Amino acid sequence: MSSSMSTATDPDGLLGAFADKRNASELAHVAENERRFVVEARRDRMLAHWAEPLLGRSVGTYFSELVSADLTGPGEGDVVAKLLADLAAAGHSIPEEEIRRLMVRFEALALRGVLQEESGQEEPGLEKAG
Repeated sequence: MSSSMSTATDPDGLLGAFADKRNASELAHVAENERRFVVEARRDRMLAHWAEPLLGRSVGTYFSELVSADLTGPGEGDVVAKLLADLAAAGHSIPEEEIRRLMVRFEALALRGVLQEESGQEEPGLEKAG
């Protein structure tokens, strides 16, 4: 469509403004999804550090297992179920509520770290929390 036709059919440029707004909204949605993925991955790494002495598994290996569990379905239920099953198999009885509290705490720490990085600040040692 030529610019003269465009101007004739959209004299105030509203279609362009709506398209710009839609594109900005889509970009914001993508950025938020990427942030959520990073936060959840960092949370899972902190959980792997926490579980390491209880399970006797390397942090890297268990982190990979937790991320795989997290990608199985929506929400964090798969991660909770994996942790509970692995802890029980290793002879540890830890209530689900405690696991969920840890997850909330670690997710908050991870989010804070991501937001600080985005703003140009850094908080060392966040991934070692636990």
